[in-house]
Amino acid sequence: MIDAVDGRSLSHARLAERLDREAALWPARKGLALVAAAPRLDRVCRWLSLMRAGHAVMLVPPELTPARLDRLIERYCPDWLLGWPSRPGYADLDAEVQAVERPDPRPLHEDLCLLLSTSGSSGAPRMVRLSRRAVAANATSIAQALALTPQDCVATTLPLSYSYGLSLLHSHLAAGATVILSGQSVLERGFWDIAGQYGLTFLAGVPFVWQSLRRLDLDALAPASLRFATQAGGRLDPRLIEYFHTLMARRGGGLFTMYGQTEATARMTVLPPDQVPVRLGSVGRPIPGGHVTIRDGVVVYGGDNVMMGYGESRDDLGRGDELAGVLDTGDYGRLDGDGYVWLEGRAGRVVKVMGLRLDLDEVQARAALFGSAAALVRGDDLLVLVAGPLPDSAARAAFAAELGLPPVVVRWRQVAAIPWAGNGKIDLAALEALV
Repeated sequence: MIDAVDGRSLSHARLAERLDREAALWPARKGLALVAAAPRLDRVCRWLSLMRAGHAVMLVPPELTPARLDRLIERYCPDWLLGWPSRPGYADLDAEVQAVERPDPRPLHEDLCLLLSTSGSSGAPRMVRLSRRAVAANATSIAQALALTPQDCVATTLPLSYSYGLSLLHSHLAAGATVILSGQSVLERGFWDIAGQYGLTFLAGVPFVWQSLRRLDLDALAPASLRFATQAGGRLDPRLIEYFHTLMARRGGGLFTMYGQTEATARMTVLPPDQVPVRLGSVGRPIPGGHVTIRDGVVVYGGDNVMMGYGESRDDLGRGDELAGVLDTGDYGRLDGDGYVWLEGRAGRVVKVMGLRLDLDEVQARAALFGSAAALVRGDDLLVLVAGPLPDSAARAAFAAELGLPPVVVRWRQVAAIPWAGNGKIDLAALEALV
């Protein structure tokens, strides 16, 4: 594990020794730590040592506002604050850690290991409760599905408080691979300097990342070592999937398309590169140890990586496993004859325009070819918002025709920027406020 800011590194053997040493220093009584999940070596070691010692951690973005931080503290009554300015009711243990002055007597469930926000923004009070078994199972399964080796190297291109971003850390550590802790964007030249210095082999991104990279010369930016890409966190237009897969295939690798939810720790299915040309649009088969069925048109996932349940306050953190390894994803989909999953939209984002059923995520993915874009329905019309120049009349007509709609019901609006949440997904509440 390498800290890109100061160049410090730990081999896997030295990391294990450090975690064992630090784990022994934490109290025996199980507690909860509220962690500012910055991609720095000391911070990551601190929270991994808490998990190793049997404690639970709640990972949230380090840029969380004081008001949102106070809200989480009030609801979950954490025993420790890691990486935050001094707060009332807590005493400094050292420069990084504060301990609560009056510990909450309500016990935590013995299996509880990790709390993550369902949205990735951690402004919402509802958290996903994940067990130690779920975290370990998902890390191992992803490492197997991607065929990771100790020679591989990934960078933290996504927030570590976001399940997809955290899974990069966990799965590569599980495989004995190298993790570069970097807070730089893939759109910054400095990121690619680091990628070349340490021999990046895997690049991970959500649709926004890949849409942005399409406008750059990734082949020229990336070091020769980069051969594989992974995509998750929302639907990406198949044309972009094909483009980046082809680019990576020329480098001797390819693109892994994945599907996951925080409620399943991170990822549930993977489409390997060799299947992209023949199953373009599928999200693949279940990861090792997982299985998928279709119930009333909805994808139902089963596996050890499924959450224990949700938690909205400290009271909920003493509850046990409420799902028994089965997750109703809320996503419409189907299985083909070979067991590959094909998604057909999320319940809340499937709408009808002129009687035609549309998936707004698919509309957004198509519109992203024109720039950063979002889609909403207003009355009987489909509203497409684009940050940047609007497409010309011919392109707009072709876009509507692809959707099966007359151009008159597809309204276009130019906006200064599309609001994005910290996890790389569109902030729907802020989007609604724009219109």
